[in-house]
Amino acid sequence: MISPQLPYDCLTEVFEHVLIYSTHRHPKNLFACSLVNKLWSKLAVSLLWKYPWQWRGRFSSSPVFWKAITRTIISCLPEEQKSRIFFSSPNSPPPIYDYVKYCEHLSPIVIESIIEALEILQFDDIENSENIKTSRSSLQIEFWKFFMNKCLAVKSLELPNISIIDCPGATNCLSSLEELECCTFRSSNLFEELVPICHNIRSLCISCDEDNDGLSELIISQHALIEVRCISLNGEICTKIGQALTSQAHSLDILNLENSLCFPAAVLKNFINLTELNIIIDDKTPFDLNILRSVTLPNLRNLYIECNIEYPPLDIYVGLIERTRGELIKVEINSSHYLQRKECFSILIRSIFTSCQFLKVVCIYYTDKVKIELEELIKICKNLEEITINGRKLMENGNSPLAKPVFDILLKRGTENLQELALFGEWESSQDEIRNFFESWYYKYKKSLRWSMDFYFHKSNQQ
Repeated sequence: MISPQLPYDCLTEVFEHVLIYSTHRHPKNLFACSLVNKLWSKLAVSLLWKYPWQWRGRFSSSPVFWKAITRTIISCLPEEQKSRIFFSSPNSPPPIYDYVKYCEHLSPIVIESIIEALEILQFDDIENSENIKTSRSSLQIEFWKFFMNKCLAVKSLELPNISIIDCPGATNCLSSLEELECCTFRSSNLFEELVPICHNIRSLCISCDEDNDGLSELIISQHALIEVRCISLNGEICTKIGQALTSQAHSLDILNLENSLCFPAAVLKNFINLTELNIIIDDKTPFDLNILRSVTLPNLRNLYIECNIEYPPLDIYVGLIERTRGELIKVEINSSHYLQRKECFSILIRSIFTSCQFLKVVCIYYTDKVKIELEELIKICKNLEEITINGRKLMENGNSPLAKPVFDILLKRGTENLQELALFGEWESSQDEIRNFFESWYYKYKKSLRWSMDFYFHKSNQQ
């Protein structure tokens, strides 16, 4: 008796889980599935070619990879385009599937990688070493035309420095765009061309170093922008982009700011619906953290601040935490600089355990003088799943904190919800203390604790 076939949508969900959520996102997990039957093969191919440029979850830089995938792409080119690119069309068998139509991610680096691989393939083939008859810039245009015409729906795009909207099929291809990565140095016209077509962008990444009317117009035209990442190196204030982002305050959920704030500080006050704020700055960029003193983000659930400046203002972070509704589940405050007074650590930890009772992930600083605060944190925040503790010397005595009291607190106050422990910085400990802690934890909860440690030992018996 023939077993019934699973519905297509069920198979799709299963295959997506295999590809996306399996360890390392290795595509070989779907290769075997593609050999079962035609339905499984078609479905596996459609998923593998959604983002074919990655290998094990990362964008591939392997020349071998790009040579292989470029051969497949060339086989999918229509004869008309082959004749414009090559003096004589490469002898390649017709593809089993029209692979390229499933592709959902495009960027200039993809096109450049294909062109570079094509040049390498030509060099490898002595008989056809002069087969490419067009310039590199013309090749770029040809391949953008090809993808715009072939792809059913591009969901993620890094905007190139050429107009692609007039390419055949671009209107349909880009109408489903959900993620856009762009640079404000691009011509305003390139953004204006997208305004009539792209209304469902959910994630926007901007390298923001000057104002751009076209980008501002595109932002305003979106139905519900959810995530914005702004990267600014020069601290240029882009008023129009700031006003445009304000128009999306009703839907904006995640904000990432890197290096400098590229829009007026007052704009931040409008983002009261944010549930996630990520800030990454260093001592080489002009980001004035004082702007956060007057910002209230009541719905915040995830806060990440990486502030590599001297004397990071922890009181500002404390205020930001205390002005929420107490629904934070993740708080990570990182700095590569030492803090001088133990009061800085104490105030920050107290603000966390008084304002974040539902906390699941936390990163804190620690010295021997804040043991009481650490114990209160572990006792009150019973939902903690991951904790990172940065051991720091105090300027007043220069001593590294002891690790054993921390281990004792975790064994006494920790719960079985805790799954991961990370220790960084400088600690005084021994291998025996570390081993005894993990053995005691396993004995108490009958399960192991994931851990990572990267710190300097300060015991004479350490090798």
